[in-house]
Amino acid sequence: MRRSNGQRRGVIYLQSLLVMMIMALLTIALLQWTFVMSSHQAVNAATGEGARVAARASFAGSTQQAVTEEAVREVLAANGMEAADATVLIVDGGNSVSVEVHMPFGSAKVPDWLSAFGLSMSSYEFQTSAIGWK
Repeated sequence: MRRSNGQRRGVIYLQSLLVMMIMALLTIALLQWTFVMSSHQAVNAATGEGARVAARASFAGSTQQAVTEEAVREVLAANGMEAADATVLIVDGGNSVSVEVHMPFGSAKVPDWLSAFGLSMSSYEFQTSAIGWK
């Protein structure tokens, strides 16, 4: 038994709608991923700058922690992030200095568009580390 063109056209519209919804979700995910990667790169750059400052700077009148945190926060602020929310950990190992930066996802100014679909990333954080040699 053959279907009429009207019934067939209705099925095609429903299939097209389903495909377009999936494509829209994938496009939103791709756009959010680009923001996430851009923010991660900024946190990574701030960590590298912190490691350079911690390894090379002289700390007359201030501590290594304070000077390093200031350098990290300057880079984060220059990239539009809420630098006050970053946690900076420093381990001085003699010949090298390890700097680790933790930045909450929400402080990185990344839109959480996928939360509308139940895929929120608000509880995650960016975590990077770098080593500076003295």
